[in-house]
Amino acid sequence: MNVIRTAEAAFTATFENEEELRGQHATNLSFGALSLPTGTVLPPDTPLVVTLHGPWGGEVILEATVVAQLPDGLALAVTGDPEQMLTHLLARPAVVASVEEPAQAT
Repeated sequence: MNVIRTAEAAFTATFENEEELRGQHATNLSFGALSLPTGTVLPPDTPLVVTLHGPWGGEVILEATVVAQLPDGLALAVTGDPEQMLTHLLARPAVVASVEEPAQAT
């Protein structure tokens, strides 16, 4: 997961692939939690906004609260329906078929 701090109380995290996303969902998101790998140190109870991007561009914006500092990041409590999060994050962009002009007889 690539994490960028975008503001004082905001982060953007992008999952590199479906396996990473499904792993985070199974171990954290499905329980209302998120493990955010970052070198940022924040005190418990700090409110945050976290924007998650799936591997194909799906996006979910979460309200989160710092629960604990981890050796490699932050443990967050997040709000929202875990299954809807997963569905949105796994969404693939719509494929638009190109329409070819019919060949004209000469």
